[in-house]
Amino acid sequence: MRHQRDAVNRAVINNGKIAFFHDIGCGKTLTALATFSDFRNFDPHLKLLIVCPLSLVRDVWIREIEKFYPQYNWFDLRLRKRKHPHANTDIHIINYESLLTNNFKRIYDLIAEGENWMCVADESSRLKNAKSRTVKKLLELRKYFKYRIVMSGTPAPNIEWEYWPQMEFVDPAILGMHFYKFKNIYFTLSRGNENLPPGIIMNSMTLRKMHEQGFKYSIVPQKRDELFERMRPWCHQINARDCMDLPEETNEYRRIRMSERQEEVYHQMKRSYIAEIREEKFIVANVILAKIMKLRQITSGFAINVDGEELPIGTKNPKIEELLALIDECGKEQMIIWCQFHWEMDQVEKILTDRGECVSLMHGRVPEKHRYAHIENFLNGRNRFLVAHPKSAGHGLTLTNCHISVFFSMDYSNESYIQARGRIYRKGQRTNCLYFHLIAENSIDEDILEVVLGKKTTEEMAKKYFNELKS
Repeated sequence: MRHQRDAVNRAVINNGKIAFFHDIGCGKTLTALATFSDFRNFDPHLKLLIVCPLSLVRDVWIREIEKFYPQYNWFDLRLRKRKHPHANTDIHIINYESLLTNNFKRIYDLIAEGENWMCVADESSRLKNAKSRTVKKLLELRKYFKYRIVMSGTPAPNIEWEYWPQMEFVDPAILGMHFYKFKNIYFTLSRGNENLPPGIIMNSMTLRKMHEQGFKYSIVPQKRDELFERMRPWCHQINARDCMDLPEETNEYRRIRMSERQEEVYHQMKRSYIAEIREEKFIVANVILAKIMKLRQITSGFAINVDGEELPIGTKNPKIEELLALIDECGKEQMIIWCQFHWEMDQVEKILTDRGECVSLMHGRVPEKHRYAHIENFLNGRNRFLVAHPKSAGHGLTLTNCHISVFFSMDYSNESYIQARGRIYRKGQRTNCLYFHLIAENSIDEDILEVVLGKKTTEEMAKKYFNELKS
């Protein structure tokens, strides 16, 4: 597409140092491969290292390489059957987590051999924490890469300083300063309309007290334009609606009343830190965040007790009943069901298979070697349903064979929510996309929805539940 050609041209102009900040579904993977191919034409010895989330190694990158650039040989650096890739390997792939394992030495030894290298850091929002070990490891390798590309649809989902590690990897001259100097110049502590002058040095105890008083870091308004002006020559940014004729999106919120037993357990936990599921089977929350987690579980119809048991609450589960009604409404259409807890996924899978349905799974308990088959079976229509966790299937996958997503439950991450929605709303989708949200009335589900939609912060939500407990 035109925006992809423009992005490749910009990368050439920038001598291979660029950020592709393209919305979900705009084809970042193909754009990066086309960029590599362009530079490879000038340098036949150029090699490519792709660093990406684990879930994208096979189902996105390897699939796209084999489909669009079969002339290039690829090697998954996690594989231990061969200690080293063949000398004629063109593209090497590794996941971010491997930078923190013994695989780091393999990568270091490989790229330090003297060949010309390009590196693509996919879903570069993974690098948003400047103090993380992953960022430090990748910056340690930076000098060996002649060309450096970062890619993300949501590069700074929380605060603008999350751009710093990504720009630092592309070229340290872009911002031209270490992280703490950058933070002191561009950010300040603020509370409502009250802003402290930027650059104030505080010790950890003073900073903690400021946070307790409601102050939090935000970018200095006058500095925001300056920051983006410095980054602009190094970024190619695309909004999905500006580059593609995508169909409409429709959101529907299904309000569900919890069962009497659920409500009883929910209000016990809400008032205190303990609730009884059944005789001598208790759930206990030691801190406010654990309490919030328990409340989330209860709205889905279960809870984990002090012995680690997953206990169903009562004999009926209104969310499951609403899901089945929704499935019947949708006829024979394929559907993605997003869940946050293994118990939910197990229950949904069992109920669907008991109905004779074929189900694909994408979550942490599915062995990686089986995930490719699960996705293939959903893509080709053998399986009508995909039951998934956003962290396992929420990045990179193109699932435009389907146009219906159901959020059985959600967490507080706006980024995860947008990424999950983007599996079906992307290039290739020709049908209006439907998003159903199962929300337990008068519960934490409603607060989480407000956080995800940007109407409330996680801190405000946690404070609300803490104050309710004190009262």
